Amino acid sequence: MESLSYGDPLLQLLGGLVRGFPEEGIRSLIEQAVSESKEAKDVEAIKSLFVLTFQTRWCRGGKGERALFLAMMRILHEKFPDVVVELLELVPSFGYWKDLLFLLERCKAASKQIGYERLAGKVWSLFADQLQADHEELVLAKKEAREPKLSLCAKYAPSEGHAFDRQLHAVRCICEKMYKDILSGTKQPEKAARYAKGKYRKLLAELRRALNVCETKMCAHEWDSIDFNKVPSLAVKRYSKAFLNE
Repeated sequence: MESLSYGDPLLQLLGGLVRGFPEEGIRSLIEQAVSESKEAKDVEAIKSLFVLTFQTRWCRGGKGERALFLAMMRILHEKFPDVVVELLELVPSFGYWKDLLFLLERCKAASKQIGYERLAGKVWSLFADQLQADHEELVLAKKEAREPKLSLCAKYAPSEGHAFDRQLHAVRCICEKMYKDILSGTKQPEKAARYAKGKYRKLLAELRRALNVCETKMCAHEWDSIDFNKVPSLAVKRYSKAFLNE
């Protein structure tokens, strides 16, 4: 019996998505799947391709593969930039906030920077909106004398002078979203920019203290105050020797 050619690239992609699968192979299969689905006018196949992409990253119910996910998202952004931008808000739920920064890094480095500015603008808006929402929740929780319900956005938000800030100008871009009232219409833009970055640093520090981020405790040598029940498994693995004082 002859095998059906339609749908094969998607099935091959599903079977081949294992750690170490080359990006060239991913691109080839995605391009075949997109070409065949467009020829057949099969929107569901395109939807399945995006579902497969997020299932590949999903930490809790999927494969938990970050590198494969980032490669797929970068390729899909070349072909469906508007769709990828709309789906960015789902990324922290399937992976973590830092995935957004890694994706921007890859897209910026790519030879085809299709729609990069819009992609970056959406990422900075997501960080700015979530940080503001978390800060409002923290203030409200203090007033109501309860534990705040915070996202992990502040833990992974870019810090001034660190890698993502140097490569992507992340802090400046987030500040432009968060502190428009400070930065717009000023006669002293450099002074306003420094002030905005100072507010950003203080906000991150406050939120990270509230999150009880283990790295913050480690830098301050406050080992006894680390709540290991709240330390992510990746951090436990990464800092195991430090925790054991080896």
